[in-house]
Amino acid sequence: MFFGRSRKGIKNLSINDLTDRDNSFTRNGIIMHVAVVTEVFIDAKGNVTAYDMMHGRNSETPASRSGSKEIQSTNTKGLPPFGNWSQHWVAAANMATRK
Repeated sequence: MFFGRSRKGIKNLSINDLTDRDNSFTRNGIIMHVAVVTEVFIDAKGNVTAYDMMHGRNSETPASRSGSKEIQSTNTKGLPPFGNWSQHWVAAANMATRK
């Protein structure tokens, strides 16, 4: 899962917007965080209701798991559905594909 900058309005994305490829992949791209989905929760109709993900952090914050769902918090308004707190979900990719 790829997540974009917090609270930034994101529409009609291109690969250049996500990565800032035109500027030698600087930190100006939209992608700010990457996580690996470890579990998906599905309702009786086959809709994704939530998922758990593993975050590789940094030397100050250890790696850990967290979850996300359509409504992330009833106490904090304006969080994007299925986001990483205030970071919008902007892309997904398979880590490996079946042969």
